[in-house]
Amino acid sequence: SQFVCPVETHTSLIGMRGCALARGASFHCLPIAQLVSELNADKPPSWYKAHSQPCLFCPAQVPNLLAVPLECNFGGNRTAFSQAWVQKLSQPGRPCWSLLDIAKAVSTGPVSLRRENPDFCTLSFYKIFGAPTGLGCLLVKRSILNEWLGHVGSTEQLYYGGGSVDLLLPQQNITIPRSSPSLLSSLNSGTCHFRGIVDLNHGFDIVDRLGMEAIRRHTLSLSRELFRRFRRLRHANNSPVVVFYGAWSNESALEAIDIGPTLAFNLRRQDGSYVGFNEVAKLAALNRPYPIQLRVGCFCNPGACQQALQLKEDIVLENHRKTGHVCGDDIDIIDGMPTGAVRVSFGKDSTWEDLDALVSFVERLFVANGSKLDTSWDNSPRQGIVEEQYIFPIKSCAAQRVHTWTLEASTFKLSYDREFALVDSSGTAMRLQRHPKMAFIEPTISLEQSTMTVQAPGMPPLEISIDDSSDLAYGQGVVKVCGNKCSGILWGDMAVSRWFSEFLNVQCWLARFAEGGYALPPDTPAKKRDRSVAFANEQPLLLISKHAVDLLNDVLESQNEKKVTSRHFRPNFVVHVVGEKQPNLAHAEDGWKHMKLQEQNVRFDVVGYCARCSMVDVDPRSGKKGHTLRALADYRRSNGQINFGIFLKGSLSSDTNTTISVKEGDIFECE
Repeated sequence: SQFVCPVETHTSLIGMRGCALARGASFHCLPIAQLVSELNADKPPSWYKAHSQPCLFCPAQVPNLLAVPLECNFGGNRTAFSQAWVQKLSQPGRPCWSLLDIAKAVSTGPVSLRRENPDFCTLSFYKIFGAPTGLGCLLVKRSILNEWLGHVGSTEQLYYGGGSVDLLLPQQNITIPRSSPSLLSSLNSGTCHFRGIVDLNHGFDIVDRLGMEAIRRHTLSLSRELFRRFRRLRHANNSPVVVFYGAWSNESALEAIDIGPTLAFNLRRQDGSYVGFNEVAKLAALNRPYPIQLRVGCFCNPGACQQALQLKEDIVLENHRKTGHVCGDDIDIIDGMPTGAVRVSFGKDSTWEDLDALVSFVERLFVANGSKLDTSWDNSPRQGIVEEQYIFPIKSCAAQRVHTWTLEASTFKLSYDREFALVDSSGTAMRLQRHPKMAFIEPTISLEQSTMTVQAPGMPPLEISIDDSSDLAYGQGVVKVCGNKCSGILWGDMAVSRWFSEFLNVQCWLARFAEGGYALPPDTPAKKRDRSVAFANEQPLLLISKHAVDLLNDVLESQNEKKVTSRHFRPNFVVHVVGEKQPNLAHAEDGWKHMKLQEQNVRFDVVGYCARCSMVDVDPRSGKKGHTLRALADYRRSNGQINFGIFLKGSLSSDTNTTISVKEGDIFECE
């Protein structure tokens, strides 16, 4: 037999091919336009295997199956299903059954099963009612019920769970499927979701009061308005901001009646480059005064996604091998091209205010009109005075301010900075945004005594030796830091683990960085994690300017938000740029390439900008969250990143064995 479905269909439909192939069937998956064209043609499809007589080795009446979505959940395309297609794929001894996926179509409009007349029909009740998850359903035509159960009811091949049998002998392969209250009872494994079933009455009452036709008109009206307003968005050079896919990809969509209220799109910058869909989603979640939740990616419809983005299957495979890109990750741009899209799907509960908020958000953050805050710098040589200097002995815990501190001679990182981390039971380094109480853990390094004293509210002081020759190391393992795997040594006995676990209410252990390898995507040569990085996310040293913090506080104040301190950004150096007060003094560091420490032989290279995440929202003094990242997004976005501060890497200007230290008040020559 043969299983046939279009490329542009939900993963749950294509997922049936494994069952079909395991039973010996063949599988045909074609773009919907080609599939419809061949099924409507006078001659049989080129891929269809016709049999002149029934197969003598197969059970009688083994059917083919044609599975088609009535509406594409990616871009709103509707398919005009025809029973003539079923007849074309039927033959003596081998009928064709039809499965119609109406999950998307029936959520915003009426569907007549009498007219469509499928053998099977799948839908999701929760999508009709506007819930994020809930009860689904398989409808089966009564006329084929006995025949269908005859194919799937073999005790040698069918799984049985609780409540699905009338009789089962554990020591013998004898099972009698449950036959009441209906023949389908044998397919229910486990207790029925009776609460979800009871809720259906309330959901249908609401739909009945509104009327499905009214819901269809309402959602279509919203979709057309969003389409019109998005198409009008233009950059200063008149290039379009929004690129649509699927049914809404051309102007004729405004006149279409049989079209779904689902718009898939991507945003483009003024230079034509794409904005990553994850950037759009994360900024939408930061929107004020109310966050906007967007569905991004391929929406469990990889076929429609690949067709819309013109991604050939070999490119998808290459992207996976090269970058490790998988469904649902944050890799939204590869080689300048998007790997998914943004989706807006209107339902009965959607409002014009929702639409207005979305358009305003896109217009405010993604339309280039030349009115963005100017923080450019003249790039002329300047001096930066070190006003504050910090180390973070334990990753994501409180800072230790150090007025004078040494640089490691071999790595040029500040000694003991991010040397330790707290790891959970999965071996992942714990981070402040997930565990805000870490802000109250205050480690203090004493170089004279070779100890680290840790304090936290309500806890007795904890003193830990940091001497490499001590007997506190308890075996080496793997620590995961922001997706990278590096080597760590458990440091301290069970009393140390209990201290941290009791305060954080999470089972955890203290780990110390150890030289070793870390894992990269497949087919990538293995390499060492630089000792200079230790447990830091990217680079050994982070610098911000006092003027950048002052500018941010001006922005926060204008938005009636709480001001921040330099500690929100977890820097090693906070510098005051020497120069006259001027509007573009903030972020002078953006233009620096090199820095030299006066009276020392150390040169620092600027190796990149620090892309910020929601960790900057956590107040290091209280552990409470603010809206720092949202304010930065208004004026510090660049190529999908929200940048604040620069990374440094040091090197000697000349050979020397002198111990190098940095103190507050030192002057950097910056160019």
